[in-house]
Amino acid sequence: MGQDKTLLRVLQANVGHAVARNEQADGWYSDAAHPAADRKLVMVSRPNGRFQWLDRRTRAFNVNDLKVIFLQELIVPRLVFLLILMSAAAAVCAKATRNERAIHVDERGDDRANGLSADQAVRTLRRARDLMRLPGGPKTALLSGRFELMEPVSLGAADVGTRWRSLPNRPASIIGIDGAAMAFQVHGADGVSFQALRISGFATDGLRIAESRNAKVIGNIVNDIRSVAWSQAAIHLVGNVSGARVIENIVDDADYAGIAVTTNRTSRVDNLIIARNTVRRTCRQVKDCGAIYISDRGRRSRGSVIEHNIVDDVGPTDVGGRGIYLDDWASWVHVRNNRISGRGAYGIQIHGGSSNAIKNNLVDAREMSHALYIQPVDGQAPTTMYGNVVRRNRFITDHAERSLMKLWPTDQAARIPLTVNEQCAPVSVEPSELVCAAVTQ
Repeated sequence: MGQDKTLLRVLQANVGHAVARNEQADGWYSDAAHPAADRKLVMVSRPNGRFQWLDRRTRAFNVNDLKVIFLQELIVPRLVFLLILMSAAAAVCAKATRNERAIHVDERGDDRANGLSADQAVRTLRRARDLMRLPGGPKTALLSGRFELMEPVSLGAADVGTRWRSLPNRPASIIGIDGAAMAFQVHGADGVSFQALRISGFATDGLRIAESRNAKVIGNIVNDIRSVAWSQAAIHLVGNVSGARVIENIVDDADYAGIAVTTNRTSRVDNLIIARNTVRRTCRQVKDCGAIYISDRGRRSRGSVIEHNIVDDVGPTDVGGRGIYLDDWASWVHVRNNRISGRGAYGIQIHGGSSNAIKNNLVDAREMSHALYIQPVDGQAPTTMYGNVVRRNRFITDHAERSLMKLWPTDQAARIPLTVNEQCAPVSVEPSELVCAAVTQ
């Protein structure tokens, strides 16, 4: 019966019509047109475990087994169509790149050139910025090669909507030397974007984007950021940065935060998305840190999402690293479908915030003190941390003597029910072999 049901599903997918069982003929019956030829499919019989198309007109059999039918008549045409579609899309993108009005920047270029083609590439990022500021000039810089910076490239109101990205065949590497603080320092440039850049070796931040709405940081690799204090990060958004998108970046080896959103009392950060990033080996030196960090000191932000990120190793336990850190009243944040593992103090922390939704995350807390940390801000009554939800998460731990959640102060008013979550323990050295049960605390 199991094989019959599988065959029925495959045949229905192939012929696009209802298929019924014919008990007397020990086969399947349909009046639908054969998908591969102009003939009627009357029956598929099963002698010796093989399946046959029966042509009503010629009464001849065209023998195919189930796998061949499925591959030749359903999967292969769809794959061919998909490949054609992808090739066409790639050709369109390549043509768009060739035809796009852009300033070309190459380490082998010359700042006396006009930058309007690869043959006329300029040499420095600052020259590219200046050319994009000209009235009617291109708003895109296409970078290739290696660029060493001793001080950041500053972008402001004159650089609204500018786009900085690598050429796909020769990615750009931007490297800090002689203690350079950061690669780009942006203030008041709405819509600025950085894509597919490689940034490393800077002293405080990799990218710093302040007071700029709708910024995009997509597909970059940022590593070896030697932050020395709070309010620094490999990818750092500051102040009013509503609508920002930080997506599909790789951040490795940061002494403080990997991706951070820091705010002040006048800030409002709405509809921020931090998604599908990989953040590894952060919080190596500076205490009270989050691999992915967001605050809301203005206490009026809404609708931010942190989802589908991979966080691994947030530093030694005594540094106090958190995988995802909702600090200083950060509220109305959706934290979902993230994977957090490795060293650290806490997997996820809520510090003073309300109405946060922590859902469908996997927190491997075997090398952490606790999976969750719930803490009011100093002087804040725990009862004001209302509406936080922690549901459908999976917490892995091998130290039964420690609770999953830490409360500080130990006031039950701040406790969040954890019963709609799973606590898991390894049953072998294989990380995938777990035994899980509903959380009872």
